[in-house]
Amino acid sequence: IINNVSVTRLPVVIADAQMGTQFHKHDAYLQTSQSRSILVLPFERGGSFAGVVYLENKLMANAFLTERVSFLKVLAMQMAVSVSNVHLVEVLNFQNSAMKETNEQLRLSNAVKDQFLTNTSHELRTPINGIVGSCQLLEE
Repeated sequence: IINNVSVTRLPVVIADAQMGTQFHKHDAYLQTSQSRSILVLPFERGGSFAGVVYLENKLMANAFLTERVSFLKVLAMQMAVSVSNVHLVEVLNFQNSAMKETNEQLRLSNAVKDQFLTNTSHELRTPINGIVGSCQLLEE
């Protein structure tokens, strides 16, 4: 049933699974379970298939009436929004982690650059000071 809904993207409502359905001969679970009513709804996220909601009732037939199915479709849409939000949070967390790592690398690179400039400035100033001092002595 789940595979069928995944492919067709259409909900399946089985009023009484004990009466036998088109799915019985291909679904080992249905053959052995005591399910009475079954509802399988597809849900989409951003216009693409995201999964299915599988509900079953082992106590009574006709548990999923039209009104309940309508409500459950709305619930499935809310689930899709929640799944999408979780996905977005995961993406943001990954990007945040990558940015922190990049910032740390930039901080280290900046520290290396500062140390290089300090050393280079010192190495250039020392001989220049000697040359300036020698020139002053020669002028006198």
